[in-house]
Amino acid sequence: MARKEKIQIRRDDDLTEIDVALDDALERLEDSNERVVELLKTIEGAGAEGESSTETPNADQAVEAPTDPPAPSE
Repeated sequence: MARKEKIQIRRDDDLTEIDVALDDALERLEDSNERVVELLKTIEGAGAEGESSTETPNADQAVEAPTDPPAPSE
């Protein structure tokens, strides 16, 4: 049976750079999420003054689909 070779794992600065970049990206994502939450609160607050912001205007009206298929073009 062949003897197993010992594998050495080298940790270099690339991993540190990747970790820093990921931390930066996560921080930007969290900032963006906070801005979106604030925007949604603003929109919901404006909607509460008039109509409910969760309802679509005319949501209770059904839309009928055409029953006849379009004529084939020649």
